[in-house]
Amino acid sequence: MPPATPQTDSGWKALITATLQQLQSTTTTFPAYPLPAHPSLTIDHTQLSPSASPTQIDTLCTEAQHHHFATVCVRLPYVARAVQNLSRPAQSQPQPQPQPQPSTSETQPTTPTPTASPQLKPQPTPGIACVISFPHGTDPTASKTHEASSAVSAGATELDMVLNRPLLQAGQYTAVYADIRAVRDTIPADVVLKVILETGRLSGTEEVVAGSVVACLAGADYIKTSTGFDGPGARVEDWWGEGGGGLEGDGGGGGGEGGE
Repeated sequence: MPPATPQTDSGWKALITATLQQLQSTTTTFPAYPLPAHPSLTIDHTQLSPSASPTQIDTLCTEAQHHHFATVCVRLPYVARAVQNLSRPAQSQPQPQPQPQPSTSETQPTTPTPTASPQLKPQPTPGIACVISFPHGTDPTASKTHEASSAVSAGATELDMVLNRPLLQAGQYTAVYADIRAVRDTIPADVVLKVILETGRLSGTEEVVAGSVVACLAGADYIKTSTGFDGPGARVEDWWGEGGGGLEGDGGGGGGEGGE
């Protein structure tokens, strides 16, 4: 059960500090997670360059269908084009195969090998993700909600919203919460909301935990580390810090040209 939502910045600070202390006292190593049976179904295939062409979006969608990626991720002007592309049947695409497991006759490593997780199954059509307030996250809340609503109306099934990092780093947690919550309340419940922290620009684990906790309570379904357009990309220690929110983490790629 998630904690009660604080009503003041000082209340948020106390919750963030308590969460960080709990992480530090209970976590000594990065946890080992099971490998997915179909790794391709965990990949967001992105084309977020401001100069991306229609042909590049078409190619992105073809590749996503061919490799059975989870989503394509584009900017708002290309959501409708992605919908059009992905509505066409894929041409004789091979089904993704589970990762092979070593036989009992093979020499086993000293460190246990994570087992495949069976929960993911191939889906016929990749989802469509759209970035919101990308890449800096500093647009007014009204602009973010309008962009989110427009993306969903155009056919987006997921939104990747960039957190307002200056507000977070200024300790204005209540404002950060309200910003994310406004987007969450604007979109249908079945639209996935991911919040990008831009961890490479945050000052240590405490700020990563702060962003994760606030985003979690504001209704985010996933936390992402980075846009790939501003500063360093994802690091393992940032994934550890994201665990403080009690929701899924998602590592962002770099450059915006390939899959995440």
